[in-house]
Amino acid sequence: MELTIVIALLVLALVAIPVAVDAYSRKVKKKRKQFLLQAISHFAEESELRFSSQEILNEYSLLGLDGLSRKLVYQHANKLRNETSTVLIDLDELKHCTVKKIHRTLYRYKNKKRKPLAYVNKISLMFQFKTCRPPKEIPFYFSLADNGTDVLSVYRKALHWEAIITKMITEPHKKRA
Repeated sequence: MELTIVIALLVLALVAIPVAVDAYSRKVKKKRKQFLLQAISHFAEESELRFSSQEILNEYSLLGLDGLSRKLVYQHANKLRNETSTVLIDLDELKHCTVKKIHRTLYRYKNKKRKPLAYVNKISLMFQFKTCRPPKEIPFYFSLADNGTDVLSVYRKALHWEAIITKMITEPHKKRA
């Protein structure tokens, strides 16, 4: 009888612990997203920006676009501290915007033969400026940090942003009345 109770408690613990860890993880991610959204809203208010498009890239960063003032804002939250870093890019200063996709190769041994295994290591948007300013990179995906993320959907998201920004770069700035 006692053995049955012990086994039942062990099974209960094996089920309850992962559920509790998952619930805690979801709560932390939700808090981090709220923190990011509040931080970018505060930055937009201070900078007098109104986002026409906004997207959460991952749980640590997001992108916002103000189409009228032609500004792109990238905000990244520090994993360890409650602070963010913000990058503001003026689209009128851009020459090019391209998606940069970096692959890595792992070698594994199968039947004493070395077999290469390629994977996507990093996906980012690269910005080239008209002036002498160095290029700027906005990461969308990094294999070590974004484990379990669907790489194809991130790549499509990066291509989508590249298309939007490239269209805005090539179109002349229209003055409002």
